[in-house]
Amino acid sequence: MADKAHLNIVFIGHVDAGKSTLSGQILYLGGEVDERTLEKYKIEAAAQNRESWALSWAMDIDEGEREKGKTAECGRASFETANRTISIIDAPGHKNFVPRMIAGASQADVAILIVSARKGEYETGFEKGGQTREHAILVRTTGVSRIVIAVNKMDDPTVQWDEGRYTKIVTQITKFLRQLGFPKNAISSLPLSGVTGSNVRDRDDSCAWYKGPSLFEALDAVEIPKRESTGPMYMPILDKYKETGLVLLGKLQQGRLEKDATYTVTPGGFSVAVTEVGVEKYDRDFATAGDNVHIKIRTTDDHFDVHPGSVIHDSSLTIGVTREFIAKVSIMEAPDPKKLISVGSEFMIHLGAAEVRATVKVLMARLGPDGKAVTVTDMNGNRRPERISFITKPGVYVIRFETDMPLAMAPFETFQPLGRFCIREGDTTLGVGVVHKLA
Repeated sequence: MADKAHLNIVFIGHVDAGKSTLSGQILYLGGEVDERTLEKYKIEAAAQNRESWALSWAMDIDEGEREKGKTAECGRASFETANRTISIIDAPGHKNFVPRMIAGASQADVAILIVSARKGEYETGFEKGGQTREHAILVRTTGVSRIVIAVNKMDDPTVQWDEGRYTKIVTQITKFLRQLGFPKNAISSLPLSGVTGSNVRDRDDSCAWYKGPSLFEALDAVEIPKRESTGPMYMPILDKYKETGLVLLGKLQQGRLEKDATYTVTPGGFSVAVTEVGVEKYDRDFATAGDNVHIKIRTTDDHFDVHPGSVIHDSSLTIGVTREFIAKVSIMEAPDPKKLISVGSEFMIHLGAAEVRATVKVLMARLGPDGKAVTVTDMNGNRRPERISFITKPGVYVIRFETDMPLAMAPFETFQPLGRFCIREGDTTLGVGVVHKLA
């Protein structure tokens, strides 16, 4: 495994699109789940009158997830293709678990957008309020720049591998992804069936009109993002837990993290010693940029506090900490007419794994298509910046925010993972933003 290139993928998409079933099929075809284990899952699922859920149980190991047929946590597993070791992150599809989905996407290099081709299911997932759109927005926010549209359930009786249905879905979603900023050459697509395994590992005759790669072949060929292996180390913390010491989880964004070295945690400026380093399921002496890491730390500071969204980094690197910042925000959905965005409006901001409440302090400007502030002509014929009292429609705005707790943050141009965020209200993602300046 160590000789193969490593790729982290996250499965995203609307609830019931078939993410966990496809994950289970991949693990089976990749040799990570044997025939005996799969047969055991089939018997257990049949006993609960849920035969079609057997493959998903390879990823959904929690009894609550199996009982409800909904993924609540990010499932993790790995498999190998001809040239790569691939780690799967199976993100929850239900809107109640969006924060966990964001944390999972923060660990990925490439997103696999699972879309159900079944009539009615595709439309529900892609229309306003569906997680197909929202998950695409969120993975773009977390920095994922490459995406594969996997059109699932092509074998469904309402579809029967219809090329027209596939083309319609791919065309609509590609247009939406381009609007989000995904480059044209970073979007690919393929038809498949997670239940039967058609076009997952091997191409077959189920879809005679399709001449492209299988999913395994596509993952073997997708470009792996450049790793920032040089420069000072920093890693946003995604989660923590106690296990004979404190363990921190995250994706190393830059540099090299070493066992027995001392680092700084921000906010707080705490000094910690790394006593163990793990990459996926292996113990290592070090980790490099792009690795998903779990580290055990030790500190002598009695007031030490760390939470998702904190950053562990080389002491030579200065990470900004603030409660006020100015950002360029793209509002994707029109606000509720009864809750127009104005000074004093409150939202939840998700920056990586950090989740904090933020208040709008100043609506500074609306930006035009040229990226410049919109101006108007006053009564004297002079041009002046447009005054904004409310945000009533989608667009790009410059906003000053104040958060209810300090955040480790940086301008987007300086450290991209610490400078991009999304704003949510209730179970709706209103928009995405990039930090321009710490106030």
